[in-house]
Amino acid sequence: MQVGDTVFGDRTYKYTKIPQSLVGAEWIRTACDSKSYLAEEAYFTAKKDISVYIGLDSRITSIPAWLSDWSKTGETLTDDSSVTFNLYKKDFTSGSVVRLGTNGGSSSYVNYTVIVKENTAPAFLYGDVNGDGIVDVLDYSVMRSYLLQITNSMPSEFWQKAGDLNSDGVIDSMDYLYLKMYLLGTINSLPV
Repeated sequence: MQVGDTVFGDRTYKYTKIPQSLVGAEWIRTACDSKSYLAEEAYFTAKKDISVYIGLDSRITSIPAWLSDWSKTGETLTDDSSVTFNLYKKDFTSGSVVRLGTNGGSSSYVNYTVIVKENTAPAFLYGDVNGDGIVDVLDYSVMRSYLLQITNSMPSEFWQKAGDLNSDGVIDSMDYLYLKMYLLGTINSLPV
């Protein structure tokens, strides 16, 4: 994927902005007219641990159900027709089937884009609930938002394991307390 690549197989729009972390990534060029397709558009099997990004037209206000457990990254793609695509991300392990659902059945907006990048992150790091590779105050903030139900989910199931600091199968106030104590230096290591 590069700036200047044609967005769709059936249109001539070109990408004008791509997050630096995704430049050079593999991607699937969809057809814009598949936007009104009402069944699963495609699927593929991951041959390695991967992160899949969906670039969804930002004008779509009702996110398709199949993206409900994907994390909105806050990053975007843009094209030369002034469409902005919000990026959603989900991690998949080797051998997983990645299913690409519908665009929501609306022909008023363009279809989504699919970007695939090898996931080279460690299996998980206890306490790293935001998945950035370090345990810090940002993880504390994400866990707090989750526990106060400001957000309805942690970034992904992969990172939820990293937040279960006492290995009891749930992320709760005890995990939050352990993370706080670790960040304040009250304890030298997390209990897991």
